[in-house]
Amino acid sequence: MIELADLHRLPSFLARYAVKRVRFGAPVGPRPAVTYGTYRTSSTSIHHAIRAWRGGVAIKAHALAPQHLGNVLREATEPIVHASGVPLSSHYGNFAVRHGIVEAGRAADVVLTIRDPIAVPASVLYSFAGWWTPELRAALAAGADPEAALGRTFFGRFPRNLMVDWMRHDVRAGLGWDWSAVPFDHERGWSAYEQGALRILVLRADVADAGKEEALRSFLEIPGLRLERSNAGRGFDKGRPAIADAVGRMIASHPDWIESVVTDPVTRHFWGERGASRIRDRWSAVRIAGAAA
Repeated sequence: MIELADLHRLPSFLARYAVKRVRFGAPVGPRPAVTYGTYRTSSTSIHHAIRAWRGGVAIKAHALAPQHLGNVLREATEPIVHASGVPLSSHYGNFAVRHGIVEAGRAADVVLTIRDPIAVPASVLYSFAGWWTPELRAALAAGADPEAALGRTFFGRFPRNLMVDWMRHDVRAGLGWDWSAVPFDHERGWSAYEQGALRILVLRADVADAGKEEALRSFLEIPGLRLERSNAGRGFDKGRPAIADAVGRMIASHPDWIESVVTDPVTRHFWGERGASRIRDRWSAVRIAGAAA
């Protein structure tokens, strides 16, 4: 049931949604540019760089599959995960892109950001306290080693396969695009495609900033585009680095799960054999401070 207190979200959502729909439908002007990624994939810095050039037709989205669009009237007290393993998201950008670009068949440039599929859930757990269970909060408050509580959280209802599940279930249903049917350049770390009215750039987060700029400048035809790191926000407030080491140690203590991720078809498609081996080696080693960020 929707409560009156929830209605405060609606005016802001509708205003931003309406502005984007109008701009997407403009008969003249630059093509809409969508930065599309799940959480903790460097999408914010990329979106800001694109927005500096494309202005109001630049937008960010986390989920485009209809089943992953959350209730815009309800600010959930805790994250809700779909059966697919992808969290629901009620960000206005999801709806504006879904309705104004995908369903409308409108031409747009989509920059799809991906990251090491173990680093993504590790960083989400490290960064967002909304996922922390009462047990984990109690351990942190008491100054105790949180590794055991982190493990029970991570291997409980937490979306530990977020990156691969998002590619498998949100991208395919959200864009109507079967990425597995087309090759990806493992060495370069990015490839461009066309899908109907959409141009799609898939860009890995592990590509150096110079390589990211090269990919974005070429794809978007913006020679002057520059990236600036944008790590400000909820994920970097005081105290979060204290659990980074424990997250890494917890993951390293589960080699079977690490192996299941590095051998997943999504990982192999976008990182290849050598890239998957590097991911395995990174997360099997003893972690150092800040490595899960």
